[in-house]
Amino acid sequence: MPSSSNCSCDKDIIAMAIHYYEQELAIARPGDASWKTLELPVEDVTDDMIFYNKQFYIITYAGVLIVCNIGDDLDSAKLTIVPIKAFGLLCSYSESSCFEEHKYLVEWLGELVLVIRVLTDPWDDYENKEVQARKIPPSTMYKR
Repeated sequence: MPSSSNCSCDKDIIAMAIHYYEQELAIARPGDASWKTLELPVEDVTDDMIFYNKQFYIITYAGVLIVCNIGDDLDSAKLTIVPIKAFGLLCSYSESSCFEEHKYLVEWLGELVLVIRVLTDPWDDYENKEVQARKIPPSTMYKR
């Protein structure tokens, strides 16, 4: 990733990409020759990710929250796993009534929130769905 600027502030810029089918993440900064691949610490696919409080937060399809603390050196990136069950995010539907669910991480009013959208009818993408939103408690946040 060639950089058009030699600004010392480039170390404050970072990008992360999801390799969905490979179950990997990639990170890079301006001026890096290539992307650094990070393997997920669980065998799962990524549903969503967000940059919040100077860290990346990743949510997997199975509901595992992964916190990525990068620091100054991309090689020192640390992935920490926090299962959703650890902070009471259990859905109220039964598996037999759930066709598909999607998880989204959003920042809302300065808080990190997990939104779960449940589709219960495989033929109707707009009806019969349940949406839950839960604040992710600060106690689960990785401390630098």
